[in-house]
Amino acid sequence: MKFEELSEQSQEKAREVLVYALEHEMNSRGYIEDNRAKYLAHNIRKSFIALETEEPEKYFGQDAKPLSGENDKNFAFANS
Repeated sequence: MKFEELSEQSQEKAREVLVYALEHEMNSRGYIEDNRAKYLAHNIRKSFIALETEEPEKYFGQDAKPLSGENDKNFAFANS
C-alpha cells in the first residue's frame, strides 16, 4: 500500500505526527540530519499503513472487543 492510498484522515494524522517528530528532533538536537528525517518519515508511513491494513485478531484473537471508551479517556493521562 502506498501513502496516497491511505484514508484522508490517516494521511493528515501521519503528517501531523511527522511534524511533531521533526519539531521534537529540532528542539532536542538543534538540527535534523537528512537520513534521520527520512527514517522518521518512513517509519511513520509504515505505522499508518499497518494500522489500516492489519487485522486486529492477529494480535488480540477473535474474541477481541473494542474499548468501551471509558479506558480511552484515561489512556492519555496514564501515558503522559
